[in-house]
Amino acid sequence: MIKFKLVLLKHKVDTNGLYPIYLRMTKDRKLKYINTAYRCKLNEWNENTCKLNHNCKDFKKANIILTEIVNQWTNKYNTLPINKREVISLSEFMDFVAKEKTRQKTLNFFELIQAKIDNLNDIGKIGNAKYYNDTRNSILRFTQTTKLTMENINVEWLKKYEKFLRMNKCVDSGIAVRMRAIRAIFNECIENNLIKLDAYPFKTYKISKLKQNKKIRAITIADIKKIAEIDPIKEEEKLIIEQSNIPKHQRLPKGYLRLAKDLFLFSYFTGGMNFKDMLVLKHSNIYNDSRITYVRSKTNRLQDFKLTAPAKEIVEYYKSQSIGTEYIFPLLLNDNMTPTQIANRRHKCLTQFNIALKRIGLICNIDFDITSYVARHSFASNLKDKGISTDAISEAMGHSDIKITQVYLKRLENEVIDNAMDKIADF
Repeated sequence: MIKFKLVLLKHKVDTNGLYPIYLRMTKDRKLKYINTAYRCKLNEWNENTCKLNHNCKDFKKANIILTEIVNQWTNKYNTLPINKREVISLSEFMDFVAKEKTRQKTLNFFELIQAKIDNLNDIGKIGNAKYYNDTRNSILRFTQTTKLTMENINVEWLKKYEKFLRMNKCVDSGIAVRMRAIRAIFNECIENNLIKLDAYPFKTYKISKLKQNKKIRAITIADIKKIAEIDPIKEEEKLIIEQSNIPKHQRLPKGYLRLAKDLFLFSYFTGGMNFKDMLVLKHSNIYNDSRITYVRSKTNRLQDFKLTAPAKEIVEYYKSQSIGTEYIFPLLLNDNMTPTQIANRRHKCLTQFNIALKRIGLICNIDFDITSYVARHSFASNLKDKGISTDAISEAMGHSDIKITQVYLKRLENEVIDNAMDKIADF
């Protein structure tokens, strides 16, 4: 077994009276020394603890780094199979480390992220592919070269990239999105044994520091009632007059105010269903004329609950207004659209949806811009005000992240969720 120890080489002293600190590896009475680049005086080194004494400047920081050097080399050794650790010689071990370093240097980040993008496009996850492609393009603007290896991406590199993003007016949440994409590439490399854990910069660079305390904007049941009572025909007549002064890209198609109102209310009455899931919701997702089941796209979690009266009324209306597709809402134009076409259509429709919701907020005198997420936040907030337990709300919303929901999330019987849905429909 190879032993690792920090030592002071007393036979090597420089002109300033400083002695170098080396990492010594010992195996079968043979020695190998690695220079740590640290130096100190004789009285600043503790032979017993193999650490710098208190009288050495910045001793705490230096001791942390020196300990990390020992740990890094120990980890390299521990990556070897147990049976090989016993027999490997020092020279063989150094050859192994050199080969691993060479292999890691050849891993090109842009090739890895492009492979990720291609794979996501192939399996129809166009939105996720776009997420990684946006990150790829952002990093390319930063580096100005495609010659970026995984070894280049260390803590210092991440800090410089963060600074670049901030200089380009990127907020914390946007920076976190880019960093999570980079981290995902690292995680896949580690999982596939392409790089070692000691090359993982996110042990030190914490994405969690970029978390913002987001304002969860929810509207009251009274506001929901105001939205439900909007006369879209009358409001559209006003809008047609006003739109002559609005840029073309912000104008709404005829009938979209009614559609936006119904989509928002449907989301609210179905546990905060997100826009992507409503876009592809089919008549076949409704069964027994009173229940709805679908797989939530974000978490891949099966949702199954009672279709409330207001939601059912919306479904029945669009059934009578069908454009001939299998989808409930008239957002996708035909049943044979490719994943890319669906993703492009979703982007366009979501933009129009949020523009229409902003208009609805003005009509109802709500003091902030309503977006598609407000329906989800309002569902949770208003159910809690009605006395529904947090675990019932969590189940109804389809949460699956154990780090967020493990304190209160429980699997519930359908009757409990049905009761929660009935409560939200009672306004």
